[in-house]
Amino acid sequence: MIQAILDGVNITGVTLIELDAKMDHGPILAQAEYKLDGTETPDDLYPILMELGVDLLMQISRLI
Repeated sequence: MIQAILDGVNITGVTLIELDAKMDHGPILAQAEYKLDGTETPDDLYPILMELGVDLLMQISRLI
């Protein structure tokens, strides 16, 4: 999130993965993107991305 702001990218998001023994490894379960307008701060993005992540988790939990 902070790196996306520092890099000046226009899209960030959240990814849910199934954890395994390796760092940042495992199958992707769900992803969601959020378009940035360039004015966001970390304080702005945290609740937005948290809600996206919760929504994704709720969606995949219905599939399990």
